[in-house]
Amino acid sequence: MSREYVVGSYYFPNYHVDPRNEKVHGKGWTEWQLVKSATPRFDGHHQPNIPLWGYVDEADPLVMEKKIETASNHGIGYWIFDWY
Repeated sequence: MSREYVVGSYYFPNYHVDPRNEKVHGKGWTEWQLVKSATPRFDGHHQPNIPLWGYVDEADPLVMEKKIETASNHGIGYWIFDWY
């Protein structure tokens, strides 16, 4: 019997300005701050890494459209969003 598998991805949408984060971390804070401030932890560990598409704002519908289209074109069949 053959089985067909669908690949999914877990998505944590926090790469945009959010008032809840600003209360804790300050005005304009996003998860990108963590990416930008990453430091190497061992020899050969290259940090910080700059995202291929840059530090995009996922609150922009065109950014999410690009992410969804790219995921779909590369075999991602569904996303599980961490939504609160």
